[in-house]
Amino acid sequence: MARLTAHNYADKLCEYFYKKINILLVDDMPMVIDFYSSAFKSPLINLHTASSFDQANAIIHSATEPWHCWLLDVDLGNGQNSLDIIKANPDFPFILVLSGLQLMNTASEAMKCGALNVFDKSPEIAPGLINEVCGIAALGYILGGKKTQYLNTYMLLHKEVISSLEEWAQKACVTDRQLRRICALHPFANPSTIRPLYYSLLYILCNSLQVENDDALYRDSRYASFFDSCLNSMSSHFSLIS
Repeated sequence: MARLTAHNYADKLCEYFYKKINILLVDDMPMVIDFYSSAFKSPLINLHTASSFDQANAIIHSATEPWHCWLLDVDLGNGQNSLDIIKANPDFPFILVLSGLQLMNTASEAMKCGALNVFDKSPEIAPGLINEVCGIAALGYILGGKKTQYLNTYMLLHKEVISSLEEWAQKACVTDRQLRRICALHPFANPSTIRPLYYSLLYILCNSLQVENDDALYRDSRYASFFDSCLNSMSSHFSLIS
């Protein structure tokens, strides 16, 4: 049984990511749909858009592949709001919400229903929102779009750059052994793999966007440095017949 070379690791890693990241954007304002459709233009992303609850519901339930992130406007007009979408899909946790300042009470309720974060719809926050969507979508992809009771543990990877397994376990308030058991519930079954895999995917995803953003996380070289680590840690998962 021959081990893979570094180039073979890269090929196998690409095979794992042969499916695209699926993002749903729901907003009743055409200009918002147009802006984020352009912002998330990437060969790695399938962006689906809807302007009402009925459209969103139809798209969600007709999907044949897992969802990885939803970006939902609180107010969808005609008495509709995204709370209905969130409540109707309690098993999908990778949700971000857009809201105007006058609707922050509704946005707060969205958080209680399961949304991960709320963003104001002002143009100034767009760069940060784009980064947030990339981060949540990457996490959703790694976890197969599935709900997990350990989501907060994985969210630590998203909130900051965790430099070691020891640091991750410490911030999660678990032992190294417990962290490995948590990660064993998911595809790559090893925290040494999941951590660099997440940062590598985030780096690749953000770099694929056709946007200019001087504050973007993907301009941080720390993310790029995880790629070699990611490839090396895949060695325990892939092998070729001699």
